[in-house]
Amino acid sequence: MKYSNRYTIRSIEMDTEYRVKSYHLISFAQDAVACYLADSGIAAYDLQRVNQSWILSGIYTDFAKELPRWRTTIITDIWVRKAKGVQYLIDFQISSEDKTVIYANGTTSWSVFDEIERKLARRQDITDKMKVHPEEACPGIQLRKILPYAGDENTLSQTVHSYDIDFNGHLNSIRYIAGALEAVAADTREQKTLSMIHIKYIREAILGDNITCSCYRNPEGGDVYHRLYNQDGEDVAEMNSLWV
Repeated sequence: MKYSNRYTIRSIEMDTEYRVKSYHLISFAQDAVACYLADSGIAAYDLQRVNQSWILSGIYTDFAKELPRWRTTIITDIWVRKAKGVQYLIDFQISSEDKTVIYANGTTSWSVFDEIERKLARRQDITDKMKVHPEEACPGIQLRKILPYAGDENTLSQTVHSYDIDFNGHLNSIRYIAGALEAVAADTREQKTLSMIHIKYIREAILGDNITCSCYRNPEGGDVYHRLYNQDGEDVAEMNSLWV
């Protein structure tokens, strides 16, 4: 069963060409997931009553060459592709209002985390509430497989501010992506189009952390490896991006 939400591109989400920034499309998908969980009675605030929370461990997204402009209405469809053990794979597709244009396809991996025991929690009651639709938005993608590259390095460091924090008190998952993209060499960002993001989250970042992103471009293609780490040298995320 698919769950759908309707959104309109706002001015704060657009770039200099009046088109939505790519990572904001992912935020629409995340919001649709949050709405689905809330409607199912298993939202983050429901889990917090028993000292548990939802965590996102990975995202893969393919983007269309041309993204929707300001004030465009888009449809975000999400569906649970797999619900087994401690992992919930939720896929998404973002399209035009009439469904004739697809702007993004993606897959995400979620788990329930027990704040007291500090480990993933197995919740059969949650699994039972989810209606699985086994269609793959991005066939064959392995969310944990990030490809590293070496060579010329481009680095940017940023401090986690209060406006970067999500409901769990951690750096918002979209802000990881935004910071990683900001670290890409300016000539790539200005001359190329972002067509794919694949991120694996490793460790939470909190208010005041200094997060550094080191980028390494594949010498044989347009893909980039991003390593994000904190002030103690601990990895917080890894990401691949593709520029065409």
